[in-house]
Amino acid sequence: MHASAEWSLRFSQKQQGFDLLALLLFVVISLYLFPISGLLISVLSVAAGVILFVLIKTWRRNISAVGYVSEGLSRRWWLEMNDHRYNVRWRDGSIRRRECVVLCWSVWPWDRLILRADSFASDEAFRQFRAELYGDI
Repeated sequence: MHASAEWSLRFSQKQQGFDLLALLLFVVISLYLFPISGLLISVLSVAAGVILFVLIKTWRRNISAVGYVSEGLSRRWWLEMNDHRYNVRWRDGSIRRRECVVLCWSVWPWDRLILRADSFASDEAFRQFRAELYGDI
């Protein structure tokens, strides 16, 4: 095991596509279920979705790195946001899958980090991150 490790992050294009697809699916379903009022709901949801999408995209770009420092038998994980490192503790609700990792560090739903292989510099960096993380959670 390493004494410390750090991984640079970037915004996942794959996740951005999934977010856009979910928004479009919601619009299509609302138009089908509510043809008259559905148009108003769809327009409002697209506007809210675009605003939320821009805010999330901007916010996620502020998380530039994730890593840990070993302290005895435990690890202290951190996130780097706006050139500052913040200590975090992964909480219940974190999801571990082969192609995606969702990490929660607080009770708030927006304090989640969705990481895919294209969030890292290489697939090997993503595999290494998952291996280090799984040993810790």
